[in-house]
Amino acid sequence: YDRGIFIDGVGYGSALIANRIYGVDAVVCQDPFCAKLARQHNNSNVLCLGGKIIGPAIAEEIVKTWMTTEPLTQEKYLRRIKKVQAITERHLKKLDEI
Repeated sequence: YDRGIFIDGVGYGSALIANRIYGVDAVVCQDPFCAKLARQHNNSNVLCLGGKIIGPAIAEEIVKTWMTTEPLTQEKYLRRIKKVQAITERHLKKLDEI
């Protein structure tokens, strides 16, 4: 799959673990605005939601926004994404290398 969604109590535990997996760029979003920026600016591929802190209606809006927002293609955003990818390459192992 290209993207995934984790739901736990607050979202941060899932993001902490998910970001240790090669190729995962997880974000915690608590509103649609943050979900939009997480996709536009960082091309996040895993959304983490906190079931204890947001209700189902806002969660639905967050997921809808995150799933329908495309990454920005301006050079400054592409540069940022490449920097994150370089850190991933340097510090994480692919699952088939473990």
